[in-house]
Amino acid sequence: MKNYLLLGIGLFALLMACQSERQHHGLVLEGQIANASNLQVYLDKASVGDAASSVLNRAQLDAGGNFQMEFPEGLEPGVYRLRIGAKRVNLVLDGSEKRVRLSGDLTTLDRYDFDIEGSKDSKVYRDVMQALVARKLKSQDIQNLVDTVSNPLVGMFVAYQSLGQNRGFLPIHQKAMERLKEAYPNSPYGQNYQAHLVGLQQINTG
Repeated sequence: MKNYLLLGIGLFALLMACQSERQHHGLVLEGQIANASNLQVYLDKASVGDAASSVLNRAQLDAGGNFQMEFPEGLEPGVYRLRIGAKRVNLVLDGSEKRVRLSGDLTTLDRYDFDIEGSKDSKVYRDVMQALVARKLKSQDIQNLVDTVSNPLVGMFVAYQSLGQNRGFLPIHQKAMERLKEAYPNSPYGQNYQAHLVGLQQINTG
């Protein structure tokens, strides 16, 4: 009888552990955005160059501007675009996030004036974009970011967005590409970014 009791306790503990693991699997993206009551919020997989973006999920903000999206399988490392009305911001995820929360105001969202928790790379990207919007960064600052940022996806996407169609910045792009391929050798971002750089070289050489 004692053995059956111990076996039952063991099975119950195993079941609870499995349930706990399932509960913590995946990603929850949530937030509270002022002045966005009852709007739709979308999350897209952002693209580089001519690659098409894709809508991954959407949700309805409630009267208080709260929303929540669930991704049971999580999201792979990449750049993601959050859209509410005409406003959009990008997030950079490394694939390990479990719960990411944003809070801000729709009127200043596209200036990257928001708080974010649960994604360190998105915080880094947000800070850089705030400085870019305020015109506080120069090309050397972008170079330093590309060289030192912990997640090369951040450096790649900032370089892609900020350096324009100038051949003089190709070395920065090439360094961003090198670090991206080292960190994510099978990522489609590498192929798409390479195609973008080839096109950039052709534009500047006529």
